[in-house]
Amino acid sequence: MNWVRFLFFLTLGVAIVLAQAVASWFDGYLTQAQMHSRGIAHGWSFLEHGGMWGDAFIISPLLAYILSKYRLAYFSKASVFVVIAVTLAALAMGYAYQRTGMTSPEAHTHDGATTLAGLIHGVFAIFAIWTCSLVYLDLTSPPVAKSDVIAFSLLLTPFFVLGVTKLSQHWSFGTLAIWQVAIEIALLWAVTAGRLWSARAVVRARLGETARNA
Repeated sequence: MNWVRFLFFLTLGVAIVLAQAVASWFDGYLTQAQMHSRGIAHGWSFLEHGGMWGDAFIISPLLAYILSKYRLAYFSKASVFVVIAVTLAALAMGYAYQRTGMTSPEAHTHDGATTLAGLIHGVFAIFAIWTCSLVYLDLTSPPVAKSDVIAFSLLLTPFFVLGVTKLSQHWSFGTLAIWQVAIEIALLWAVTAGRLWSARAVVRARLGETARNA
């Protein structure tokens, strides 16, 4: 692994999260105290968003590790289809969050619009999902080690929980959030199982070919 690249991408990832924090401060949504001072009686501040802490301490190191150890086929045909699908999904989710932000404002969306912090987060999320998708689709060189695939899934599992969590005593893990997390984790481990099975099948095929040629 290239440690210089790792530190560069880790710093860049954390900087992107900090950029959202700065944008939230200028928007008046960094903390609950700042929101209250502007007369916003309900909603969620940037620092209460569990996903932002997950981006800083889980996603940023994960991306830095992947980008410093593997070469990803970002410009392959399959990758282009992946990024288009991810972008369309992100736009759809962004629209849905705009609707919920009208009644439950937060740092990334309020008053029916996506904030600067939300736009920065959206771009970061698209790149992160795109990169992880290439890992699970085996579009890397060299192929991602099975131990790394398992480690990535173990890290992403708690991230899905953090992603919907608001770090406030006024927030509760509602039915919708539970279903969202459950579906995300189930899909993650289904893809993980498929990725590991595929890698095992490739190894068996290669061993069989070697035996036939011996």
